[in-house]
Amino acid sequence: MEEKDFTPSNWLLWELEDQISDNDYLAWAVFNIPNLIKQDDIFYMYNQGVSLDCTLYASMTALWSTMNYKFTEQDIKEVRDLAVKMWKVREDWRYLFKWIDCVRNRWNTKFPDNKVMSIQVETKSNAKEYWDKGYFIATTFKGNKAYWIDKNNNWIVEWVDFRPSSFWHAINTKKNGYIFVVDNYFGNKYNIYWLKNYEELIKNNVFSSQGYVFLATTDKVKEETKRKSRLLILLKEIITLTTDKEFIKDCKTKIEYINKTI
Repeated sequence: MEEKDFTPSNWLLWELEDQISDNDYLAWAVFNIPNLIKQDDIFYMYNQGVSLDCTLYASMTALWSTMNYKFTEQDIKEVRDLAVKMWKVREDWRYLFKWIDCVRNRWNTKFPDNKVMSIQVETKSNAKEYWDKGYFIATTFKGNKAYWIDKNNNWIVEWVDFRPSSFWHAINTKKNGYIFVVDNYFGNKYNIYWLKNYEELIKNNVFSSQGYVFLATTDKVKEETKRKSRLLILLKEIITLTTDKEFIKDCKTKIEYINKTI
């Protein structure tokens, strides 16, 4: 969580927070979203502690929901090291979409056979499809002291407006009957709480209208490799069934070519 003064220039920074990375897909262009294994209410929660990098921890939580992978302290260090290389200015660390990029890039480099892609969703529309299938959506909100008072009263945010804002924070949203927040302070009594009027909170510019989710992607290269492998088996089988030298030569040429492209 980061306290900040919302001067006009800082409000512009908030708008920049919602911009899409060139590496993200828009939700409306993605089809056949797979269901995740139902996790009920048991899931891993990170603890950002005194760190202000809520955007990093929110990104890791979103990836966890998709890949069921717990980031170790060494993993987190490697992600931070990558961030230093990607962004020269420490101020860039506030942007959620940049951490989404960083977490995705590091994951895809470390696990090239199990890649993910990041999806930007509209929280008022296509987010529902991801929630209903078990995904966490990383997003941000702006609040003030009244937000904490409301939340801590009964674990439910019931008020619909918290202006003027004095801080912004990155968290994850999940749906299990109701929409609730998974925060980055594991061990905190109020780490998980409910949003009673989520659409109103978006309408009043408390919660962002944008969010990010990770989706395990069907790797086109991997699918192409499978197709070529099946073709190799077929060609090798055909060779054993004919004595036509020209045909066998042609098959071997195709086999050689396919082997070079796998």
